Amino acid sequence: MIPYQASVAIITLSYTAGKPPEFTIILAFLTGLITLGMGVLQLGFIVNFISTPVMSGFTSAVAITIISTQVKSLLGLHFKANGILEVIDGLVSDVHQTKLHDTVLSVICITSLIFLQVGHIPFLR
Repeated sequence: MIPYQASVAIITLSYTAGKPPEFTIILAFLTGLITLGMGVLQLGFIVNFISTPVMSGFTSAVAITIISTQVKSLLGLHFKANGILEVIDGLVSDVHQTKLHDTVLSVICITSLIFLQVGHIPFLR
């Protein structure tokens, strides 16, 4: 499952993009006040009304967004892209500029993380 902080960061970016940092501080403060108020009033049961398909769709969308923003860094490419279509277009046009060292390091790190998560490394058992 996607970490909670990643989805919160994406939502925060959508509301505060192009605004001064004070807007982010105000948003965090108001979010804390609302969360505290809901805790005091014991309104946590409201979350049960969000359907499973909605939560699954939101989680999948966050995962796709994170992957599309990270793939250019994994390959060592530098181009401006905001959406998945722009990332695909940038990859197709700049694939010949892929930096070998960045790509090798990315593959090693991803492979290590997968092995650590699955637990197939014998000396870690």
